[in-house]
Amino acid sequence: MTVTLTGVGPLSYRWQKDQQDIAGAYSATYTTSVLSSTSDGGKFRCLVTLPGGKSVTSDEVQLTVSTDANPPVVASSAALRTTIGIAYDGIMDPASATNTANYTLSAGSVLGATLVKESTAVILTTSSLTGNSVTLTINGVKDLAGNSIAQNTQIALTLDSTLAGNFTATDIGNPTLVGSLASYESGKYLITAGGSGTMVTSGDQLHFAYETLTGDFDRKVQITGITGLDDWSRGGLMVRQTLDTNSADLKIVVANPTRTGGDKIAIVGRGLQGQSYTDWGRRYSGVSANLP
Repeated sequence: MTVTLTGVGPLSYRWQKDQQDIAGAYSATYTTSVLSSTSDGGKFRCLVTLPGGKSVTSDEVQLTVSTDANPPVVASSAALRTTIGIAYDGIMDPASATNTANYTLSAGSVLGATLVKESTAVILTTSSLTGNSVTLTINGVKDLAGNSIAQNTQIALTLDSTLAGNFTATDIGNPTLVGSLASYESGKYLITAGGSGTMVTSGDQLHFAYETLTGDFDRKVQITGITGLDDWSRGGLMVRQTLDTNSADLKIVVANPTRTGGDKIAIVGRGLQGQSYTDWGRRYSGVSANLP
């Protein structure tokens, strides 16, 4: 919901539901949290205060919440050697969607399950998958409205044989958040990573999905988005001599698009193994990377 008011000077906003202030709703646009049937009939309005203290109140709108009676279905899926990604057609119930007992493989075991993509997709951690294909059977998984997926839903998966599908993924520098490489749609990959970054003198801390190469090579990567916890979150393409934390390297990285200061794009590196970090590339602070 959005209100528009033309006025002189700064305007302040205060959204209300049923004439009660909504905590934290102080901008021109208000987005509700995930709605349930208990929100049906709720009435929303916005109070806008002008310089000098005068205020105006928007028209009130009444919310209608329709009951979702459709069972969830799998919209897309993909398999790597140790992960399987499943994208559903709606927001899922966390308890059932992350219950490993609700997922069975024709060969191999499901070791863990994590919700991603605003709770519309699940990444399964598996034992090492062999061969070219595997069948996943799903039971008992529900969406947020409580609808259960069709019993014995089966997905025939072909293991990703592309270059990225055969990457080795590992943490460097023991970050607190254990990283992972996964995919829930053919040709697209999700890297989860934590750490202090790759532009520090004390050594790198990151999640690295890589192939081993010698001699000349040509590689490119397209970053379609970065969702980070702070302005320092980065992602990009890196060449490393070793997996040591202080390896010689060269990288081009883009920052979290929401970053408010500092460089948005950087081409940087460490010249020699064990050398203190030196900025021997280019940094661009006045531009942001277009994602994708």
